[in-house]
Amino acid sequence: MKGQKNLYTQAKNNSQWKLNCLMIPSLLLTCGISIINPFIGCENDFHLAILSGLNALVALILSIINYLKLESSTQIFFFMANQYDKYETILEITNSKLMVLSSEEEKTSLVLDKISDIEEKIIEMKETNQILLPESIKYLFPIISHINIFSFIKRVQNHRESLLHEFKNIKNEIRYIEYKWNSEKSNNINDREKNR
Repeated sequence: MKGQKNLYTQAKNNSQWKLNCLMIPSLLLTCGISIINPFIGCENDFHLAILSGLNALVALILSIINYLKLESSTQIFFFMANQYDKYETILEITNSKLMVLSSEEEKTSLVLDKISDIEEKIIEMKETNQILLPESIKYLFPIISHINIFSFIKRVQNHRESLLHEFKNIKNEIRYIEYKWNSEKSNNINDREKNR
């Protein structure tokens, strides 16, 4: 949850920065045109062309903002980051409740209920806000953007179990070699056993 919240926060910041980079110049140009217009007047064709060009530039910048949907995507990313923050808080409170509960049955039912509840909320949120993360954010955070956390946890557990199995085999082999050496009184020790 924390990773997803950070992804959407960064996406919101990125989108907000792009919006500001386009909106602030258009606002400044609009104010400048409004202030300069009475002083320049429309007596000269050159002055009229400058004012028309500046108005066209402002219209172009606003059209780009509208086309890229920067304002709505900023709001959506902000909403999604807030939702993930709320889900993270719910999980932290649930974790605190688990410490208080004594029965394993109660703990299991609480965890399963919260997981299914949050799963439904995330699916609903993804269905209502069908906006993808920007590629720049995916490039900045490639692991958290492309990882399936449950398969990652499963891989870690499988790797841990295989390491434990391997260490048990090595420990058993060492015990066998020690037993063999102690029983044979070091008469029949081969090089392989010495190396092991």
